[in-house]
Amino acid sequence: MSGCSSGVEHNLAKVGVERSNRFTRSIFSSKIIKALGYATMKS
Repeated sequence: MSGCSSGVEHNLAKVGVERSNRFTRSIFSSKIIKALGYATMKS
């Protein structure tokens, strides 16, 4: 019983990590795009 639940918890944790990674990556890339756009506008 406990082995089954730990497997589910592991999968949930993995999904949570992947989701947060995608979230931070999208924020990070949008910041880079904004910074690049600002830099090209300035020059």
